Amino acid sequence: MQSKINGNIFFPEQGKSDSIFERLSHYIGLFDNTWKERIRPTSVEQIKKLREVSQLGRYGIELPKAYKIYLEMMGVDDGGLLSEFFNGGTGNIEDIIQIYNNLCESEPEALDTPYQIIFWCDWGGNVFIDLSGNHGDNILVVYQGEIYNVISESFEKMIFQAAFKIYEVFPNQLDFGVSVAKLKEKIQPDKVHTTLEALCLKYGLIKLWISDNKWYIARGENINFWVCCDITMYGRITGEDKKKLSVLYKDFETLFGVKKKSV
Repeated sequence: MQSKINGNIFFPEQGKSDSIFERLSHYIGLFDNTWKERIRPTSVEQIKKLREVSQLGRYGIELPKAYKIYLEMMGVDDGGLLSEFFNGGTGNIEDIIQIYNNLCESEPEALDTPYQIIFWCDWGGNVFIDLSGNHGDNILVVYQGEIYNVISESFEKMIFQAAFKIYEVFPNQLDFGVSVAKLKEKIQPDKVHTTLEALCLKYGLIKLWISDNKWYIARGENINFWVCCDITMYGRITGEDKKKLSVLYKDFETLFGVKKKSV
């Protein structure tokens, strides 16, 4: 259930990197008061080791500030935050250091380009923060073969997106999706976000600052939705009132051609 402070629905504001953990832990604590007990920080020595084995130190490049804070507070175990977001995998700094050690032995040439730092790994590939500027400012991408796939606009947005998806859940929820081909029969993909903005106005929902070019996240009183526009369009609507949820879904169905998915 959504938490309210002084009668208003609460969501943390965007802020400086220094305050990421305070804002995140306060927000999650409204839903899960055991999360801070489950997370496990890493040591200063391990953070230095990661910078060394990743070759960032060799080129005088610092770890991104938001990621460094993440490591300092939950670099061994983040309490399930990102494993939910990535549907598995690990961000344990010990595992990431081992990946770099393996690369040093088997593919040392892979470390000749230092403008990235791996922070997550799973069966699909290594997920890293791009530091080159070629994909924008600290955009997260995943390397799978020769494909770079944008995950989120920034590390800060990503961890709040992850928390939102886990905790902003009402008793009723409806998952949906549509292929790009079917979506184009209804609307041009570059019109999706402006159409979602119109839906927010219609239903009195507020687009959250954690939205970006891939994720559109909006909430109101007792109802919210998130949409991901990737190689397909998929998302979830969740709310207290099943009838209100169904009405909103009908608009998604009409405008985007989505179909219900089993949760």
